[in-house]
Amino acid sequence: MNYIDDIYTRIDLCEIREFLLHGAPAEPAESRSSKEKIDEKEKAVLEYIRSKFTDENECEQIMDKVYAYASCCVDEYMKIGMQCGASIAVQLLSPGNSVLSSN
Repeated sequence: MNYIDDIYTRIDLCEIREFLLHGAPAEPAESRSSKEKIDEKEKAVLEYIRSKFTDENECEQIMDKVYAYASCCVDEYMKIGMQCGASIAVQLLSPGNSVLSSN
């Protein structure tokens, strides 16, 4: 197999995402579901906050702010990701694109 064929065997969206986000190869795929990963992180933050703030009302106020922040991040990163994806698609499909032209 030549090096060009090797490139096509390594195409993987997770690898591209990790490179763009972190400049590093992707970690090995986990077998846990997204829900399991999210639940684990939520449990850890809830336990930590409850250990620091024993007043239930105060704890709820803090968690409301944490959830609002996390929700805002999710919304904004989704918008950014969709815009980047659309921009890449337009660039790839535009006439005269040197990336797709065969030399």
